[in-house]
Amino acid sequence: MDFTNIKCDEHAGQSSCLYCNMCEILVCPTCVAKVHKKHDLIEISDTYNSKVERLKKDKKKMQKSNSKMNVKKDQLNKLVSAENSKYNKEKQNILSHEKTVKEQVEQYFKELKNKLEQNHITVITTVKSDLNALSLFTTQKEDKITEVQDCIDISNASEFFKEVKKMEKFTETQEPQTKPSYSSSPKFVPGNINQSNIGSLQDDGNLSADINISLIINNAYQTELDEIAFDSKTFNNNNNNTFFYSNFFGTETCDIVLGNQYSCHMTSGLKAYE
Repeated sequence: MDFTNIKCDEHAGQSSCLYCNMCEILVCPTCVAKVHKKHDLIEISDTYNSKVERLKKDKKKMQKSNSKMNVKKDQLNKLVSAENSKYNKEKQNILSHEKTVKEQVEQYFKELKNKLEQNHITVITTVKSDLNALSLFTTQKEDKITEVQDCIDISNASEFFKEVKKMEKFTETQEPQTKPSYSSSPKFVPGNINQSNIGSLQDDGNLSADINISLIINNAYQTELDEIAFDSKTFNNNNNNTFFYSNFFGTETCDIVLGNQYSCHMTSGLKAYE
């Protein structure tokens, strides 16, 4: 980039020759003589390189931040998907159990009605048995009463004494014995349906967006090379050590290429090499 022909914004015909670090502007010789003589002045190319390096670092930082946010977005999208799947599953469980409970309730009410009907039939049969015995007795008694009245109405003495002898034998008949009390149909007492009969919703923990990584070191190699190419994911640390690893069934496995020396320490429960 050419830094020799940058026009000064303050003085016509002058070219900027330095950068005032204090005022953060480009200055020409006239600017220096009038205002910036005692300020921190540096070469334009040095300032340019410094600014570019700063922008690159800022860009890298923003890219890293953006990448981190994208990872979080993916995690949250997975949580949404998992929560939707769980919701649909639990809803289906509720609907299925609702159907089962309804069938069980209908069956239970059917059994209650059948039991009530059987008790009712037993009670009515017992009462009607005694009622029939009484009806038969009263019918027979009414016939005898009529015969007795006919005997009373006989005007012939000889005939009367013949008939009265028969009547005296039939007037004394034993009354049928009925039960002093009878069983009654059972009373229906409504019950309450609560969560112990139906089921309930219980806390199943919180959704977590944390990534759990288990690191398994396969092999460690020594090398003086600055970088090694590999088909799997790779990254470099500040010591020019190259790490490459692959994901296998949710477990991070890696081969670690080391420099001449390395140290091992524990970080958050994982063994890290540098």
